[in-house]
Amino acid sequence: MDESDTQLHSGTAKGNKGTAINNWNSHRIKMFTLIAYTLHDSSYQSAITRALEQQLNINLNPDGTTHDLMERNAFHYQTYDIEPLLSACIAIYRATGKNYFTWQTVNQSTLKKCVDYITPYMTGEKTHPEFVNSKVPFDKKRAENGEKGYAPGTLFEPKNGLYVFSLATFFDDDYLKVIHEAAKDENYFNWRLALNKYTTK
Repeated sequence: MDESDTQLHSGTAKGNKGTAINNWNSHRIKMFTLIAYTLHDSSYQSAITRALEQQLNINLNPDGTTHDLMERNAFHYQTYDIEPLLSACIAIYRATGKNYFTWQTVNQSTLKKCVDYITPYMTGEKTHPEFVNSKVPFDKKRAENGEKGYAPGTLFEPKNGLYVFSLATFFDDDYLKVIHEAAKDENYFNWRLALNKYTTK
């Protein structure tokens, strides 16, 4: 492991558990990726590639679920986990042409499958009660504190997945149909969609 690899990891994130593999690590990878490519600092490219591929391999499941969804039983965390990964993948694609959206892990998982897994919950075909039997004590504490959206059984709201689908639309325009259906507005638009429209692919 070279120095750039070491700097990509938190000293408290060790092994194959906790923040070393969950949404915290996805956000860590996103931040390093966006900073490195914004600064055109190629010295981190290999380390970012290794970190991203390792995260995809350990966090994504072949059925489209993520480690975070299995741990928290909440699409709140499925979306929170893949949003930073999608952001990193867009930056990498624009800089190198490498498409990690459909890149397959060792067990045939892809980010596309994880987005597709959420689709019926966005369109209303299915509903999902959030945080039921979450394995994370912090979720229970937040529910007991009365924080909005964390009470076990609260239904996932499609509007909370709109940004993830806006990012996915960078790679596949078909997700616009899901966005418009979930937003219940054919004219729904946000800054990410605007960037997608005017970004050279």
